Amino acid sequence: MSLSEEDISRIVVRVVDYDMNTRYVANQFDVSRRRVQQLAKKYKETKEIPKLSKRGRPPRTDYPIDLEDRVKRAKKKLRVGAVGIGHYLRKRFDIHAGNDVIHRILLANGFVKENPKRKVKNV
Repeated sequence: MSLSEEDISRIVVRVVDYDMNTRYVANQFDVSRRRVQQLAKKYKETKEIPKLSKRGRPPRTDYPIDLEDRVKRAKKKLRVGAVGIGHYLRKRFDIHAGNDVIHRILLANGFVKENPKRKVKNV
């Protein structure tokens, strides 16, 4: 079970301010005793309620502003698909855009169309 910001503040208040047992608080919120100890320690060190960070790695969206124009020009010039355009952009301009991103740009501008036979079916 993941904790909300409100749950974290309640845990910290109970352990630090009211000096409750960490095992008892952990059972109340259905988390491990170690996690309660970590939250209490962080609060004691920084004097502010710990904030939750988003899980996973941050998405990579640092593409150049003119990526769409470059993809359009490459499609007209090379007459290849998303994989070929991706290879061209990596070699020529050192732009590492995923093939799915390039394909979405091509779809949005009408250079390619969806092939229903190659599309993944949801079961």
